[in-house]
Amino acid sequence: MVRHPIYGGALLLILCWALISSPVALLPLVLATIFLDAKRRREEAWLVEQYPGYADYRLLVRRRFLPWLW
Repeated sequence: MVRHPIYGGALLLILCWALISSPVALLPLVLATIFLDAKRRREEAWLVEQYPGYADYRLLVRRRFLPWLW
């Protein structure tokens, strides 16, 4: 359903932590989202170079982090 489920799980964990603790805790969520998206881009560029079928896999599995959302 998603190409990077661990990243999505980490983002959901940070979001839940922020909602429980305080709105200020949303800052780590923003930073983690930026960091993980940049990391995903680098990983996927490398995977496309290393594995010819990865481009087709990306078309088949459209979502990156969260099912039905992103």
